[in-house]
Amino acid sequence: MKFLKTLYKNCSYIILGTCIIGNSIAFMPSKSIIYGLAITCIFIYLLINAQKQSHKFKFYLFFIVALILSNIYNLSFDPRFFYFLFLILVCSPFFSSRCNLIFKIRFLYVFFYLIIFLTVVNLICFLIGINMYQVLNEEKANIFDFSGIMMHPMWLGAFSGLSTVISFYFFLSNKNINIKLIYVGLTLISVFVTVLSASRISLFSSLLVVCFLLFQFEIRRIYLIRYVILIILLSIISYPIFLSNSSRLQLKIENQKDVGKNSRQKLFQDRISEIMESPILGVGFATHLIRGRQVSGTMESGSGWLSVASQTGIIGFSCIIFIIRKTIKRISYLNRNKSIFIFYGVFIFLCLHSLAEGYILTSGYYLCFLFWLLLDVLVQHDSYNNSFKRTN
Repeated sequence: MKFLKTLYKNCSYIILGTCIIGNSIAFMPSKSIIYGLAITCIFIYLLINAQKQSHKFKFYLFFIVALILSNIYNLSFDPRFFYFLFLILVCSPFFSSRCNLIFKIRFLYVFFYLIIFLTVVNLICFLIGINMYQVLNEEKANIFDFSGIMMHPMWLGAFSGLSTVISFYFFLSNKNINIKLIYVGLTLISVFVTVLSASRISLFSSLLVVCFLLFQFEIRRIYLIRYVILIILLSIISYPIFLSNSSRLQLKIENQKDVGKNSRQKLFQDRISEIMESPILGVGFATHLIRGRQVSGTMESGSGWLSVASQTGIIGFSCIIFIIRKTIKRISYLNRNKSIFIFYGVFIFLCLHSLAEGYILTSGYYLCFLFWLLLDVLVQHDSYNNSFKRTN
């Protein structure tokens, strides 16, 4: 009964979260329209409940100005800029109030649980033989490629990597031993699904953030030692299972050794060339160069951070770094507010993951929305007398 009450209480958050995540699920109809409607609903809610414009929005304003200057300088006017601007208004302190901050934090918690739930769904898909990537890409797909219900294995990798971080945080933060055991299992499931996706950057980023959470969240030495021993034991026990299901991951590593470079090296070189071509203002939003000619539209950038630098130049890149700098809080504050580490953990994962995946400026992708919403919450989380402490 308590579970049903919780579902009812969070029904609107669940619907919004499902609509936003849905743009990466293979069988979701009208993905872009549903995703856009969900963002619009959030925008309307924030607009209605706004009380003032936070002074912290000025840092976002500098970034928007940098984008506009880049577009004017390069005569680049892609409609995606206005979509991205709309996303920034939603995922920033522009509509600031205690109510709106609580809404964003509650939404993120529900969103995190949805990510864990859908990761388990993807494991079930593996066990019963559902693989949408093989269905959608029958001719070019490798026999070891697995995406579950997601459209692409790399999208699944990001999903399960997030689930690893979130599940491990809940393991650390819960006191009940039975709940802890459940989250240990969910963490192992998430790592296993990441191995199935063969996403090296997701696996590396999630395990790195797990180490970060362990050493930052748990300061009691005796518990830290126990957790380290537990992790080592579970790694030894689960290693044969992971290894036997890592064929695609091993194939990628072997191909890289044979070729001598990874799959994104050419994309990295292209972005670096664009940065050298226009280092100050970039080549323009949603724009890339092909043989020196400007081309607007969808592209595989290879790296979110290189894309920011190539499209917005040093000025735009510096603005984002300055916004991220505003998330850094005093140690004493962090010690009093341990619940903030779930937001730090997921955000750090996205920052690391973006080194090899480009979505920071891709407003139509749920990871872009998640990146900017987390950044917004981290920038504002010490406002309104620690509102988030009362939302957990």
